[in-house]
Amino acid sequence: MTEIPNYLKDIVLDGVLPPDLSGLSWNFMRYLREEALERFLQQGLPTQKEEDWHYTSLSGVEKQHWQRILSTTDIQDTIPSLVPDSIGRLLFVDGYHSDAHARMKRIPPGLHITSLQEALQERNEKVHAFLQDAPSESWHDLNMALFDDGILIEVEPGVKITQPLELVFLATECAAPATYHARIMIDMGEGSSLDVVEMRGGRGIGHSHHFGSTIATHHLAAGAQLRKTCAIASSPHAIRLMHEKTLLAERANFELNLMHLGGGLVRQSVETHHAGENARSSLRALNYADGRHIDLLTNMRHEAPHTQSRQEIRALARNKGHTVFQGKVLVEKNAQKTDAHQMHRAMLLS
Repeated sequence: MTEIPNYLKDIVLDGVLPPDLSGLSWNFMRYLREEALERFLQQGLPTQKEEDWHYTSLSGVEKQHWQRILSTTDIQDTIPSLVPDSIGRLLFVDGYHSDAHARMKRIPPGLHITSLQEALQERNEKVHAFLQDAPSESWHDLNMALFDDGILIEVEPGVKITQPLELVFLATECAAPATYHARIMIDMGEGSSLDVVEMRGGRGIGHSHHFGSTIATHHLAAGAQLRKTCAIASSPHAIRLMHEKTLLAERANFELNLMHLGGGLVRQSVETHHAGENARSSLRALNYADGRHIDLLTNMRHEAPHTQSRQEIRALARNKGHTVFQGKVLVEKNAQKTDAHQMHRAMLLS
């Protein structure tokens, strides 16, 4: 049997998945989880020997004995709306969707929102399609093995949602080092459009140690448009691993705005596939490392003719903070007349 690392021994007992994970009664899901766990146990966490991780160490993960959070924590809902004219807010507490704290003013026709716990119970075909994506890094397998909740957002073809949707992820005070893993899946029908505003932070965390991973996957059909704005402001003891993967059909457009404002260690990766002609994407990011470590890795893949990508990254560091940016643009042989632009500017404040 593959040896279980100390930091997982309280979660993966004798190499067996926790029996209460969502979707284990679905043979497809059980197989995916078991295969992912076995791969992760063989590979382990990424190390600084790997090119993409040369500047970032995950030794902080290995120093703790992590405990799973098994349910949402009851919190006082005093969280203001991020966007006054939004259609509503979905709240996730320690990785779990909280119906009690959802504030949906109205759900427009053609927009469907399902918690992943519910979607896995129903053996949703869209979830099946999203989970077929091969992992890009070893920690993606850890997320696949242990994610317990998240959200599936579907926009029907031709439906244009004119007001933004808010997603709020909160970490709370825990007596022991706590870990949670989540998935976000957004499926955009042909010619549809949606704006998403996402915030990640902590409430009453104090000196609690948190380790969270989130994988967001977006499938955009022909002519679909998705704009996503994310702000991350975690505690000094939080470790966050985040991955945004987007598949763009012809004429699809994806705009991603990132603001990394805190967290002991933040690793954000962005992978965008321009798979259809005239697909476009733009990434704007602000990394503010005030005594923290923020690592941004981007991978723009141009796989069809006449595609376009724009990247504008700005970084500020002070109080011994570190910011890292590694950007890749890959152009396939048949991707003629690709238009790709990348800019990175950094400033040291102390």
